[in-house]
Amino acid sequence: MNRVHLFLLSLCIGFCHLTDLHAQNAALAKHLRNYQQFSERFAQEKVYLYFDNENYFIGENIWFKAYVLMADNHHYTSMSKTLYVELLSADGNMVDQLKLRIQDGQADGCFYLKPQLSAGFYEIRAYTRCMLNFDENIIFSRVFPVMDIPRY
Repeated sequence: MNRVHLFLLSLCIGFCHLTDLHAQNAALAKHLRNYQQFSERFAQEKVYLYFDNENYFIGENIWFKAYVLMADNHHYTSMSKTLYVELLSADGNMVDQLKLRIQDGQADGCFYLKPQLSAGFYEIRAYTRCMLNFDENIIFSRVFPVMDIPRY
C-alpha cells in the first residue's frame, strides 16, 4: 500500500509541474507576441559610424563608413533611404551636413576640415528621419579632437 501512495503522490507532483510548465510557456509566448507586435508598430533603427582615425588636423578629411540597422534584430534597414550626418563645432553650431543615400543598410562619406576652422572638439551626429521620432539618446554621436597643424 505504501508504494501505491508513493506512486500516486509522485504522479500528482509530476502533473502539477507539467501544468505549471504549460502556464509558463503560455506566458512566454504571450510576451513574445507582444514584443513582436511592438517591434512591427514602432520599428526603430540604429546608426553606427566607423572612422579612419581617432583625431584629426585642420585641413584633413574625416572619412567614415555608416551602417544603418534595425534595432530589434540588427539586420540592415530597408526602412530609411537617407542618412543625415552633421559636423558640429565645440559650441554646438553646425559646421557641415551631409545627406547620404543608404544602400543595403550602408553609406559612406567624409567631412573636409576647412583651414578657417579653429582647433577644438568637434562632434559628428548621424541619424535617419525615423530616429527623430524617438528619444534623442538613440542618435549616433562621437566627439573628436581637431588640432592645428604643427609648425616647425
